[in-house]
Amino acid sequence: MIRLRSAVSRITVLHIAAIVATSIAMPLALDQRLDDLTSTIHNRLLLNRAESVSRRIIRHDNIWHFGPAPSGGSHYSWSYRHYVFSVVDQHNHVLVSSPPGRAPVLGRDPHAATPFYFRSGGKPLFEGGSFPFVIGGAPVWIQ
Repeated sequence: MIRLRSAVSRITVLHIAAIVATSIAMPLALDQRLDDLTSTIHNRLLLNRAESVSRRIIRHDNIWHFGPAPSGGSHYSWSYRHYVFSVVDQHNHVLVSSPPGRAPVLGRDPHAATPFYFRSGGKPLFEGGSFPFVIGGAPVWIQ
């Protein structure tokens, strides 16, 4: 072990140790914080999109429809491929869906009382959520 005889050399070594520790800890802390913030913003956007879809779902004579698109509403179509959605009931039957074939976005929906967020690790990366709503007196989940 190195013996430091002067106070100045001890202070210098402690400062160098503090700078090294800060140089390692700060990027890790900033990365964690940035990841938390982007997840929060992404989850909020998914919830806003589900609320937007829920306002356009129409139930008439037990038949479910997706209402007319607002101006610039082409992002709900399957061909746009950025946002897809399915509306499922408590038995996981698809009531309304943007992908062809009326397939649910999330294969096994947990039907939670609170929003459920998921991420698939496939290619392309697919992120989404399942959001509970009551539409026309019926409990539904928008995925």
